[in-house]
Amino acid sequence: MKFKSQTEPSEFIDALLDQLSWMYAVALPTHVVAAFHPFRSWYVWRNNQKMEKLLRPKIQERFAMKNLSSAKTVLEHIEPDSSNPKQLEAVSGHLKTMMAIGYDTTSSTMTYIFYCLSKNPTALRKVRLELDEVLGTDLTKAANTIRESPKVLNEMPWVSAIIKETLRLYTPGGTVRQGISGFDLVDAAGRLFPTEGCYVSDNPGVYHRDPQLWPRANEFLPERWLVAPGDELFPPAGAFRPFVAGPRNCIGQEFVQEELKIFLALTAREFDVKACYDEWDQMHGISPDKFTDFMGDRGYQILGSCHLDSPRERLPCRITVR
Repeated sequence: MKFKSQTEPSEFIDALLDQLSWMYAVALPTHVVAAFHPFRSWYVWRNNQKMEKLLRPKIQERFAMKNLSSAKTVLEHIEPDSSNPKQLEAVSGHLKTMMAIGYDTTSSTMTYIFYCLSKNPTALRKVRLELDEVLGTDLTKAANTIRESPKVLNEMPWVSAIIKETLRLYTPGGTVRQGISGFDLVDAAGRLFPTEGCYVSDNPGVYHRDPQLWPRANEFLPERWLVAPGDELFPPAGAFRPFVAGPRNCIGQEFVQEELKIFLALTAREFDVKACYDEWDQMHGISPDKFTDFMGDRGYQILGSCHLDSPRERLPCRITVR
């Protein structure tokens, strides 16, 4: 399904982005007015209708073309069930979920990958060398190589390490659970905190930077994902949770990680990205002595509109072709 949203208007993408802004309005305390907007429910309903109108014909078309022997997409692997009237609704719902989670979180992580690499030239050099070895030095052939042999994405340990370390430092989101009677949280002092009547929010951004779990926790060290068990930097079991864990973990995590591998494989050798916060501050009259850093990091994550986890100022930068 091609939306061509980068070159022409897309009704589906417009509806999706507007839907995200109304959904996030409920979650963000800074958007109280939008959360209680009298027409919020109508806007959500309207956006959903627009997306359904465009998605369902495509789903039915794929069902009709079903051929398991040459299936390449999720839709082609689904067995149509004419006796189940809710199947179309369920498939459409899952596709919208995949597209929604793949928009904001993925774009934010892509931005942070280049932000981290721009500050760590050694890591950037290593990933470029790895891509030369795996995909060849002809950049024009990289996309076809991946398309013809997707398994090469599993032969890029440095690419995977950079993605994981970026997700650790700049986790794109968390999760919220409804508290229940009898489920209490316990702090280090042994005090109980009942969850009944509360929302319990998981914040991986906190324990991903916990020095008790991660040596040199605030440093960008992709090599921690390449060392052997027993090494000081080796990630502790259960401490890395960018997609949460358990039965309610992110259903799109495999898709997102493959998407990020392809993104990095096709761009890291072609472009140089340099963060320009000093230039930005000068243009906007921001004083150097104003508090603008978080733990020495100018590009820390912020909340805003439907961009839940964007870099501060959306990462002003200059991009040059190598």
